[in-house]
Amino acid sequence: FLCSGSMVNTTALDCRQYLLSALHCADGVSDSDLLLLQVRFNYERPWADIDEDGQPEWEECGTGGFSSAHNRTGVFRLADSNDNGGGGFSGSDFILLEVEDEIQAAWTPYFAGWDASGGGSATGVGIHHPAGDIKKISTYTSSLQSVWLGAPGSHWEVEWVETTTNHGVTEGGSSGSPIFNSDKLVVGTLSAGLSACENGGAGNGTGPNEPDYYGKMDYHWSNNPNPEDEKLKEWLD
Repeated sequence: FLCSGSMVNTTALDCRQYLLSALHCADGVSDSDLLLLQVRFNYERPWADIDEDGQPEWEECGTGGFSSAHNRTGVFRLADSNDNGGGGFSGSDFILLEVEDEIQAAWTPYFAGWDASGGGSATGVGIHHPAGDIKKISTYTSSLQSVWLGAPGSHWEVEWVETTTNHGVTEGGSSGSPIFNSDKLVVGTLSAGLSACENGGAGNGTGPNEPDYYGKMDYHWSNNPNPEDEKLKEWLD
């Protein structure tokens, strides 16, 4: 059980310790087990150096140290899409958790903004932890497509482009991670996908040019086969 997620803010801008991820990450996990869940922050490569103009410079890919000490244990389940069963989705596959213990300000947690209007984006990024690895960033430069994955209009389809560090494909462990639009707002969370480092690398039909699928923020907001008090709007607005 390795997954990704994002801390999300509310319309009150009160920085409640809300963690948004995918429901299938918690498949079969009881509330008592969630009290043992480990949440890791700042699991990423640091800036490598400062150049003569005072600007940060990246090291080459795969070098440099990273923190593994910014952890919190225990989350509370607040709401979910109630759409996970039979090996598939009948909705947008989200879960909203609250981190139990205080997140230290010194860790500089970022509480992401979001857009639940249903609008797509022509460019943006996904930020995730493939296979539980340190933070990776994937880039898209073509418009997100609204698709049927379990329910009509429940997911965004995205195709990643090749950058200086190859294609930003996702893997197990990336599930629940956010996809951001061009305004740097979360518009979805990763449910499933066919992207892989090599053709056939994750099974038939997978490869670097194959799509991934993100449960849409607007579907999280007020749809899904869940009770009214578990619609995402009841918690973030």
